Amino acid sequence: MKQLMILLALLMCAPTALSFKALAIEITAGKVMASEVKGLINNAERTRQKAAKAGYEWTTTAGLIKKAKAALKKGDNSAAVILAKKALREAKNSMKQAEFADLHWQDFEIK
Repeated sequence: MKQLMILLALLMCAPTALSFKALAIEITAGKVMASEVKGLINNAERTRQKAAKAGYEWTTTAGLIKKAKAALKKGDNSAAVILAKKALREAKNSMKQAEFADLHWQDFEIK
């Protein structure tokens, strides 16, 4: 049970542990196209919706998507892609949490 709690804590903290600076390095090699950012945002939104349907949407993901859309609208594609990638990572991790809970629900039963 202790290992399970540690794993859940790590899953919840992992997205915030990465810095924006590390993500920014990924995109400095070339100019980011608005269409690429829109694709990332749409992917993050679809994954967020799946997590919400499963009951495991993280509270910060929708806000990141909203900020990514706002940055894209302003023309700040670099900031938009950073936010969209973070939102997508959170959405994917929330789906991993849902899968983990589905596989290990017996561990939470009162015995």
